[in-house]
Amino acid sequence: MISQPRQPGVRLVAAVVWLLAAVCSAELTPAPHAEPAKIPNPAVRKCLDDGYEPQAVLGPDGLPIDHNCVDKSSGKACEVWKYLRGDCRLPDAPPR
Repeated sequence: MISQPRQPGVRLVAAVVWLLAAVCSAELTPAPHAEPAKIPNPAVRKCLDDGYEPQAVLGPDGLPIDHNCVDKSSGKACEVWKYLRGDCRLPDAPPR
């Protein structure tokens, strides 16, 4: 009898195929849902810190698209980022 030479790569390939089949057929458990980081909007924070009220501006679909900084006593409103930059002033706003 003539023995055939052994091929060490055959066992390795078979092991990799078996491992891939086991991993692909395993049921995956989803990761627990993590809450998104709650980083405050600096423009809204300034509006609050200065004693005004931020109000959401809603788009046609009813979802918030922006915020205004509102002075309740006068009814005057500024877009929060313009207020933060000083491009829009509210009554009795602290000087920049």
